Amino acid sequence: MASTHEEHQKHKTKGGKTVMEHITKHPLQNRWALWFFKNDKSKTWQNNLRLVTKFDTVEDFWALYSHIQLASKLTSGCDYSLFKDGIEPMWEDNWNKHGGRWLITLAKQQRHTELDRFWLETLLCLIGEMFCDYSDDVCGAVINIRAKGDKIAIWTREAENRDGVIHIGRVYKEHLGLSSKMVIGYQAHADTATKSGSLMKNRFVVCAPEFPYRTCFPRLQRRGAAVVPVGAWEYRLCRSPDREPCTRVPLQQLSLNSARGRAGQGDPAAALGLG
Repeated sequence: MASTHEEHQKHKTKGGKTVMEHITKHPLQNRWALWFFKNDKSKTWQNNLRLVTKFDTVEDFWALYSHIQLASKLTSGCDYSLFKDGIEPMWEDNWNKHGGRWLITLAKQQRHTELDRFWLETLLCLIGEMFCDYSDDVCGAVINIRAKGDKIAIWTREAENRDGVIHIGRVYKEHLGLSSKMVIGYQAHADTATKSGSLMKNRFVVCAPEFPYRTCFPRLQRRGAAVVPVGAWEYRLCRSPDREPCTRVPLQQLSLNSARGRAGQGDPAAALGLG
């Protein structure tokens, strides 16, 4: 378990006395850097990219997020990028050049309804290390604000790591709560650099929410549980081989409890006596 960061700040009371205020901060597993890009055609691409700040605690993340402009309020041509410290948000970076991105393209009308939520969920997936054993494969994320449609992408460092790439894509789609009908694709940076958008082919895709079968639920299976689909986003968690008794569980609840390894109140496995 990570230790807390402790800081002291001076604080003046109503009586005019100065006292030291004790503040405890909760460290993240990685240090992160926020970058901002503004498309000024009089400058080179590199000169348009600016490092905003770095942070490594939960409190500093929320302080930053609450003081910067929402993505939906940025002008067309602007980007936000959040990358692990030491990785720059460009294909040429050594951590990125062999990798790729899970890309979500949004319709223009989604900018004012879902864009900010999707971006925040993306940031939380990154800093919360939500990809289990494959979190180390994640480099960062980028949001592009464009007139024709905004884009959000998670960048990974190795496009040839099929298991890791697919795991990250499935977990990411599940956390965004995207429709089972919506397909998201993974593109290698090497392909993106040599082909136009119309010719770009996805290396991998995530369609229906198959996530519980192959990724974050070996613990449930080892405990004698079966995960059976009953709808696009709902599953039955069953105790015995003949799948009785069963409990209907929303996918989001199932993934949350299982991925965190919880057995107790609110854990569907515990409700079946598998705790």
